Amino acid sequence: MIERQAPNGTTIQFPEGTSEADINAYLSLEKYQVQEEEENVNSERGLVSDVPLQILGGVRDGVQATLGFVEGLGDTLGEKTNIGALTFGDEADNGIIGYKSHDELVADGSSNAIFGKFGVKDAIQLPKVDAPDTVSGGLIRGVSQFATGWLTGGRLLKGATAISSTGTAIKITKATLNNPIKTSLAKGAVADTLAFDEEVGRFADIVNEFAPSLSNPLTDYLSSDPEDTFWEGRFKNALEGLVLGGAVESIFRTTRYM
Repeated sequence: MIERQAPNGTTIQFPEGTSEADINAYLSLEKYQVQEEEENVNSERGLVSDVPLQILGGVRDGVQATLGFVEGLGDTLGEKTNIGALTFGDEADNGIIGYKSHDELVADGSSNAIFGKFGVKDAIQLPKVDAPDTVSGGLIRGVSQFATGWLTGGRLLKGATAISSTGTAIKITKATLNNPIKTSLAKGAVADTLAFDEEVGRFADIVNEFAPSLSNPLTDYLSSDPEDTFWEGRFKNALEGLVLGGAVESIFRTTRYM
């Protein structure tokens, strides 16, 4: 027998009389070549670089969910009321400006730059931010996303006060000052409605899965369901925000990043 050593160190025997050309051809097979070890490059970010990125990621996720809320609001109301929108340029019958009902907008495939085609869930997608590489980054991202909705909710509540009559505005302001907890809960509900998609996991899912002894009809109802409509999903977000409260719930929201 003819013994030869392959490039990777394996000893191979060949029958007597095997030509050098055949031996070399066999030894050149890929399985007998030296496999270069890939450098184990640690691409994960450290805490210092991950946290600022996840603050940005939370804001991005909150704004994206808010865009989805506005898109869903317009589409679902359009389906129910057939209220449409103004059209401009080529989409208008006269080439300048016009109006089309919701059904006409859907049938014509009309769209706009931010929310895409009418009747289709295809709103503009903001640039994605990498998922967190650290536990702290995951916590920060969830809190940042909630804070984005919290600030928006606060502005909406202030706006509601501003457009109310003087007497009503005074009553709302007094109620806000006298009941900061209730105001906080209201802002939390708005934050959950705006800043989190209807399909996002909820605290109720964690309870039902990891603490079934605490499950009850409310957590069963609040759990995520792919069959939920746009409105029911957002309503569940708001209801859970009211039940859990703002700061506490924002922590539980971060579990989807961990």
